Amino acid sequence: MGTICPQPPVLLDVDQLFEAGIVELKFRGVSKEPNAPKAEAEKSTWHLLDPFQLPPGLYIGNKASEDFSLFESIIYLIARHYLQASYASLNEKVLIKIYFVPTKLRNIRTGGGVTDKNAHREEKLARQHLQKVLPAIRPFRGDSKELRSGVAHFLDSSESHLTLADVYSNLASPSPRVIDAMTHRMLDPNDPLDDLGFKNEPFIYQRRAIAAMLQKEFGTARAPDPLFVECKSSSKSWYVQPGTFEIRADRPTVPPCHGGILCEELGTGKTFIILGLILTTLNQLSAPEPSVTDKRPVLTPFSFRHSPSKECIAARSRIKYGQDEKTSTSSPPFPTLRELIVDHIRTKPLSRYLESETQSQYLYDHLDLLPFKSKMQEIIRANTPFYYAYPDAKGTWARPNSIQGPKKMYLTAATLVVVPAILLTQWKREIKKHIARPLRVCVISKDLPTPSARHLATEYDMVLITLSRFSSELKKYSDIQIEMQLYNSTPCKCPEFSDSIRVPQCTDACEERRKISPFLQIRWARLVVDEGNFVSSDNSDRVSFANMLSAERRWVVTGTPTTNLRGLNFGNDANECEETYANPGAGQSKRGWTDTDRQDLRKLGKMVSGFLAAPQFQSDLRLKKLKTHLIDPLLDPEGPRPGMYIRSFLIRRNLIAQIQFRRVEDVEMEAILQPCTKEFVLLDLEPYAATSFNTFQACLAINAIETQRKGSNKVFVNHTINNMWQTLFWRADDEIYNARETLVNANYIRKNATSRGMSEDDSKLLEESFKYLKAAVEDVTWKEMQMHMDVPYRVSNIDKSILLDWGRIYDYSNNSNGTQGFMHADQLLKLRDIIRRRPLISKDQLLEELQTSDFVPPTSNNDGDPALIAQSPYSNIRVGSSGSVKLNYILSEIFRYSAQEKFLIFSDTKNTPLSLYHVADGLELAQIKFLHLTTEIPAPKRELMVVEFENSDEHRVLLLDLRAAARGLNLVSASRIIFCEPVWEADLEMQAIKRAHRIGQTRPVTAKTLAIRGTAEENMTVVIANRKTQEKTPVNIQDDASMKESLTNTKFLDTPHDVDLPQFDFPLFRIPQLRSKTSSCHSVGHSSNARTEDEPPPRKKKKILRFDWD
Repeated sequence: MGTICPQPPVLLDVDQLFEAGIVELKFRGVSKEPNAPKAEAEKSTWHLLDPFQLPPGLYIGNKASEDFSLFESIIYLIARHYLQASYASLNEKVLIKIYFVPTKLRNIRTGGGVTDKNAHREEKLARQHLQKVLPAIRPFRGDSKELRSGVAHFLDSSESHLTLADVYSNLASPSPRVIDAMTHRMLDPNDPLDDLGFKNEPFIYQRRAIAAMLQKEFGTARAPDPLFVECKSSSKSWYVQPGTFEIRADRPTVPPCHGGILCEELGTGKTFIILGLILTTLNQLSAPEPSVTDKRPVLTPFSFRHSPSKECIAARSRIKYGQDEKTSTSSPPFPTLRELIVDHIRTKPLSRYLESETQSQYLYDHLDLLPFKSKMQEIIRANTPFYYAYPDAKGTWARPNSIQGPKKMYLTAATLVVVPAILLTQWKREIKKHIARPLRVCVISKDLPTPSARHLATEYDMVLITLSRFSSELKKYSDIQIEMQLYNSTPCKCPEFSDSIRVPQCTDACEERRKISPFLQIRWARLVVDEGNFVSSDNSDRVSFANMLSAERRWVVTGTPTTNLRGLNFGNDANECEETYANPGAGQSKRGWTDTDRQDLRKLGKMVSGFLAAPQFQSDLRLKKLKTHLIDPLLDPEGPRPGMYIRSFLIRRNLIAQIQFRRVEDVEMEAILQPCTKEFVLLDLEPYAATSFNTFQACLAINAIETQRKGSNKVFVNHTINNMWQTLFWRADDEIYNARETLVNANYIRKNATSRGMSEDDSKLLEESFKYLKAAVEDVTWKEMQMHMDVPYRVSNIDKSILLDWGRIYDYSNNSNGTQGFMHADQLLKLRDIIRRRPLISKDQLLEELQTSDFVPPTSNNDGDPALIAQSPYSNIRVGSSGSVKLNYILSEIFRYSAQEKFLIFSDTKNTPLSLYHVADGLELAQIKFLHLTTEIPAPKRELMVVEFENSDEHRVLLLDLRAAARGLNLVSASRIIFCEPVWEADLEMQAIKRAHRIGQTRPVTAKTLAIRGTAEENMTVVIANRKTQEKTPVNIQDDASMKESLTNTKFLDTPHDVDLPQFDFPLFRIPQLRSKTSSCHSVGHSSNARTEDEPPPRKKKKILRFDWD
């Protein structure tokens, strides 16, 4: 093997080593002496395995065998002091007992033998050899040569198939303990907490959550390092880092992380928990940011000028002053009692809600007894505590003439809460709803001026700022300007209130000299980011600014900590949530960690190292440590490395368990939600929509055959898929999908495809595609529908001349009496507006106005004079179902249930940008009040729309962009949810459902997802239903094998006439006094009062909803 290491191994006491187990190898012969008999060799005892003096009779197979390669790795690791081994023979085998050398001993023995230049290469080689040896180690019985059966490997990998989602779903409920009087009160179920300021007593699980967060914020005990796993040998426990295989005899610990991720189940009151946390820590001043090299005493304007304490004298001495300044480095006159009282109140403002009354609070409550009582409050507020922080002498910013002074940071008891703009009003409502005492809240949004740092630190308990406003704070300055302005503090020169109370009467002008955001001049007691998934982003102004802020405690509030995970089990147990899905199949296959898991781990690492600043990762902003210790071992191409088992490593005392709280069981025991039913609804396309889909499919198939299915880039594929999704709702193409041009070139296409050796299957597909293109081009009605993007509606009882002279579409297939046809929503709305204004208008005048004037939506809800409209020859016009089966189903559901229940309609406008606009047209046509939230609407208006929907009985439907409005909103007034298309991202779908299915919901919730039968959408529903049993869940839909096959394999739809399509029928004009008041909605075949059609019924009876206005 050649020279492996210049330093021979030294035999160590086995009590100092980690006894791991035995490696069993086949061999050809071994003996202590070259000519020793075999029987004697088999009785031999354990012998030290020396890589430089191998026994002459020890032959481990041949060099090509696995045993030889394994033996070579053992020898290499012995030579490099990673392990010590002994060997013995047993029945044509050699047993090698493995003892791992603890890292500390290994470093001592190497004595710097490996230079820095080669260290990385040597460690990499050692890890490669370890990966060979570790799986081969087996437990054994003491000094015997008998392997132990049924005993787990010391680095058990039995659960390495668990994914990060499995980790989250199995997190145990926290067990907070009493650390002070407040946690004792929170954990006492008999304490009503009346004096804390709650209007409503928290649930038990909310009290436990608050107690656990208090324990995180104020706990001082060091925590076990989550990157090490406990492993037991026969004699003692050892602690191993599986990523680097660092071994320690003692349990490594890390400083506590004062904050974390509040990841309660969706809809369980996370906002209320944060408010409760703020109430329990009112008046608790933040502490200066700790520093190893810099002493940072708590100062006040008074103490900095006049206190004779050593700390204050040292603080004054550290700053260079001019001769004309009042402040002196010598000891000033001793402070008066009043000055000491004022200083004590500001530096030790403990909460008034503890069990015993503190001295500070006693003084505060008896201010009226003090002299100067009229000005005492003002004087106390002016004496804002702060500390000075000096730049590190070795730091980046310690440059000559660049740093003028220390950084002055105000201390505060306030919590800074960053919320998405659309949730601002909701937060204000929650404060009003749950908080009884007057909480001092500063709301900062849009272009509102920001108060001074001193004002923010003194006057508020909570600062609520929108995310967009928060992000804009960083854009005003460069990083260099920020640092230079922060470290540019000079002592205040403001006059004092009086000679008897020498507190400086500071003004905001003291801070105007530093052109820097006030948020960066405060040491916040707490920073909370609601819907804070963005803090895991790589580069953004909001992330950079959040990381720049100085905050003693940090919390991320989210229902789904990363994109591909969902903490969404609340209300989804067997008794509460019924899922109507396809049969997912039996069994659960093991699943390796994927790139999706890598993304989730990386995002989690960004939260931990960047925003939360966990001590063990605080300096690891590039995630090198997390990558080497966790991500790489888990996502090894050969599978998770030994020891990366998830339950011990990432749950019991792991990184996630330290920073996150999720309690499904606790929540469901106390706050039982209404049942939630999720259902996939499979629909058949309307005939004209089916023609569009088949034409689209035919063009794709022909293009694929022409290009031999090569050359499609990702952008083209995504664009094509999005067009398909939109086509399944409704899509018109004024170029008719280039069908005419394709048919003209049909013979050329055939010839070229044949010359390239087109397969028989492709030949059949090509001819079938031409057949569907020809059928589409010959359908005149369908071609006219393609000339306008809106969905056409069937209309009846309409004058034939209007259809012929003004209509865009003529129904050539069924127009026997001339009073039926198709019209678009904008045409019908325009017609209704004209008739309302001029009910008795003549036909000629009507046609003239229809053709000449542009339609302007009316600004009022004036329905016109019903008596005059009733005399109009157009009063009986009725609107029937549209060309979109999804739209028809949505409108039918709204007609049926909107009188009693409100609706949320979601669509992913990234993929189907027009679907919600088609729904809005239908609702406007049916005169159903609705609101449509889009990203184009300014945030303040969106907030008002949400409030209006929640508090108004008039608006029955809310249309929502899935990606813009699925998170954070509280919409419990709605109990019916419809998704216009299947949602690939599970967390996004469940986030949307939880807008309604949450605490405060009083009705059962129904969530329906629409999909078209026989298309990729139907296959998508099956994939989603099977998601829990899938081996992998790709982020992109086209990366899923089943979906890729469904999207690329062309399948055409037949257009049978006996399918049960949703149908409805309602009058264009609202004429209440002429309609029957017995019912506002009838269903043909289900009511004795229902109207029937003159024509005979189809082979399968269609359900038609007739909607007559009362």
